[in-house]
Amino acid sequence: GKTLLCCAFAPSFERDINIIAEYQNNVDIACVDKCLGPLLDHGIKPKYVFLADAGIDFDRWCLP
Repeated sequence: GKTLLCCAFAPSFERDINIIAEYQNNVDIACVDKCLGPLLDHGIKPKYVFLADAGIDFDRWCLP
């Protein structure tokens, strides 16, 4: 019964992150790996995280 909100790392993501935070309890959130840190920094815990780049620097984007 919920809607899935998919987040990618783009200019609109940073612009709208407060809207995502406001409505996070009304949707399930999925994001690409590079969005995880900024989402967590804003108190947003996504339900799904997708690895979008097999060559990602794990220590930089995922470890924190």
